[in-house]
Amino acid sequence: MLGALALMAVGFLFAAPAAIAASETYNGITCDDYPVTNGNYPADGTHFKVCFSYLTTNAEQIKLQIYGAKVNVRDFLQQQGVTVYYFANRTANNLFFSGHPSYGSGYETTTARCANTYRKPNGPITISIFQSCTFASGQVVNQDLKKVTSHEKGLAFALALAKSQGNLSGPDRSPGFKSLGDYDRNNIGNITTICGIFGQHLPSVYETDLGASTGQVCSNTNTVIASYTGLTAKQIHDLRAPYFVNPSAGDKYAELWAEQFSILDNGVGGQQNLFDMTDTTIGNYRFRCSMRTVTSFSHTLKPVGPSNPHISFRSFPVQDGCPSVSEQDQWH
Repeated sequence: MLGALALMAVGFLFAAPAAIAASETYNGITCDDYPVTNGNYPADGTHFKVCFSYLTTNAEQIKLQIYGAKVNVRDFLQQQGVTVYYFANRTANNLFFSGHPSYGSGYETTTARCANTYRKPNGPITISIFQSCTFASGQVVNQDLKKVTSHEKGLAFALALAKSQGNLSGPDRSPGFKSLGDYDRNNIGNITTICGIFGQHLPSVYETDLGASTGQVCSNTNTVIASYTGLTAKQIHDLRAPYFVNPSAGDKYAELWAEQFSILDNGVGGQQNLFDMTDTTIGNYRFRCSMRTVTSFSHTLKPVGPSNPHISFRSFPVQDGCPSVSEQDQWH
């Protein structure tokens, strides 16, 4: 989301990422391995690299968010060779990767704001976190490294799942997840009132840069303001969270997946409450069907279905009214 995600054509198998030295410099950007912390991923001397003079407290936030509470996700990311980079900004990311023989074209980005997650065919999966975000208004200090990291972790998790299956796209772009996401979007108005869904949230600078409409939807718990009067809940949601749900957003399903993963990984809104407006509409109570698939993969590394090892994810509860999708259709 703040990051960009790449898709590749189906048909490639994946090689292990090339070994990377402890310290490497390309185009004037030096990336050093972060000091080893008990040998634990990502600070294991291989998978976390810092590429500027940083504050330890900031790097620790990124490290701990990747390490996370879910051991299965952490171990899976390590097994699939996901490497985390911490750059000063997007420009430094582009300079380093464009000169690196193991990366090159594709790992650069002209659209990522605060981070970038990418994988090209036969290449490694990388997460890049930027200390300064590039917004339309200019450079802005990344105010919530943990939340941004958890979102990118969700993108990388989907790429890692794809890689483990020999696929180029993963569950975040699967027909099943798209179907569930569309169902949730189309039925958001059946859950509660307009003000019950959108409340009095004001979009943060992050959400505004991602295209959110300005102002509040409701002036109090019952009154919809004039500019939103007469619109359906779905129409309002398309205006409030276009990056995640609006059909015109090309990566909306991957970004929806990643933001839902970030809710599981780091809670609603993040430390600075910068994604409260978005997260309260795409979490368990609003986008319950798509959220359930993300939850299933994050807990079991498998989709919802009869072969899932956890009883909670073997079927969709009748009370949720979710459409039935096959396990295969949730994979890729």
